[in-house]
Formats: sequence, C-alpha cells, structure tokens
Amino acid sequence: MKKYGADYLVQVLGYADSQEAASGAMGALELSFLRARTVRDYLVDSGGLDASRVKAMGFGSERPMVTMPARLAGPRTGAWT
Repeated sequence: MKKYGADYLVQVLGYADSQEAASGAMGALELSFLRARTVRDYLVDSGGLDASRVKAMGFGSERPMVTMPARLAGPRTGAWT
C-alpha cells in the first residue's frame, strides 16, 4: 500500500449480522467495528502504515456484505484504498 505515497487512505470495513451478535454480549454494530479495528491495528502495527491514514468502520447488519448462503464462509472484513 505504500506505493500510493503520502496521499493514501485505507478504510477497513467490518460486517456482522444479528445472528452473530445474538450469540454474544455485544450487538452486531459493535462486533463489526471490533473486527474492522482489529484489522486496522494489524495493518498499522505489522504493515507499517500510518495510523492517521487507516480508518476502521463497522456496519453491523445495516449494510450486509453477503447473503445467507455465503454467510457460512465466515466473518467478513474488507479493506479499500
């Protein structure tokens, strides 16, 4: 990602649905944000990216990334530059 120079911005988007959140103590929005933040922290700590250039956002069940059959594949996190 460093090939973009000093003007890059990475957005890490986390997703979770109400079914995943129902099994724990937190809601889907919080779970999706925690997923995105974990990936963001990894990119900053291990990837050497500038923390001010990497943003984490969680969408919960507000903007589903996949349909129910694809849900079986596991948690979803996306990163875009």
